[in-house]
Amino acid sequence: MASVAAFLFAFFTDREHGGTNAPVPAHWRHLKTFWSVYAWSSFAYSVTGVVYLLLLRRYPEKALYASEILIEPALWIWQGVISFVCDFVDLGRLSWSHPADRFCACLFISSQVVKFFYFFRACSWPCLLIFPPALGGSLWIFGRSCLACTRRDAASYFFWHSAWHFALPSAGLLYYVLRFTEG
Repeated sequence: MASVAAFLFAFFTDREHGGTNAPVPAHWRHLKTFWSVYAWSSFAYSVTGVVYLLLLRRYPEKALYASEILIEPALWIWQGVISFVCDFVDLGRLSWSHPADRFCACLFISSQVVKFFYFFRACSWPCLLIFPPALGGSLWIFGRSCLACTRRDAASYFFWHSAWHFALPSAGLLYYVLRFTEG
């Protein structure tokens, strides 16, 4: 139990990008460009949050719980912002943004899993069928990003990490559009 606590403490406080075991090399900072898919891919989360907010305002009767309009779109929007700071602004250097991004991403994904199971009966079959493969696919893509970092393959890292930033938000957009516009 103590080793689990130590791992979690280290995981959520490590200021190294990619963690101490496989840090993103500092020289990759010179490979990134401001006008690239990688740079702006983080904001796929924010775009999903804005669309989600607009759908909640347009269809308030489809909210699953009273404060949904205040909480979840803000989580999506914030995840895009902290991800951009972590993955672009602070790429390859020590920063508070790395543990903040890890913590927020874990909290965000966990909240989506809890919501999926808690509101299981309120969702249609198409919505229910989207979540498991979207989550599994997103985590697989993230794993590819981590593997590229471990192998010190910058091009693959930028590709797979950008794909990670698009995978879950794309599924979220599809889920929300289906949820709010069907029947």
